[in-house]
Amino acid sequence: MFLSVAESVDAVVVGNEKSYSDDGNPLYQPTFRFTDMDGSEQTVRLGHSGSEYDYIEGETVPIIFDPNAPSAIRVDSFFGIWFFTLEAVS
Repeated sequence: MFLSVAESVDAVVVGNEKSYSDDGNPLYQPTFRFTDMDGSEQTVRLGHSGSEYDYIEGETVPIIFDPNAPSAIRVDSFFGIWFFTLEAVS
């Protein structure tokens, strides 16, 4: 359902919390700022962390979001869109 309603937008990284996995690898959970389709500015932290989200503050990243719930975002990449979906069905 998410993908059928999702809108695409470029977002700016405004923060990126770093933590470590149990095996010591770095994980990142970025916070993005973007303007939704109504013209409202949104600041949203990604709902999960991953090693591939090693973004620098100020970097522009394509994301998709639910226009009815702008806090529901995903990074617009193969990993960002499909990884958790494929993991859930496997």
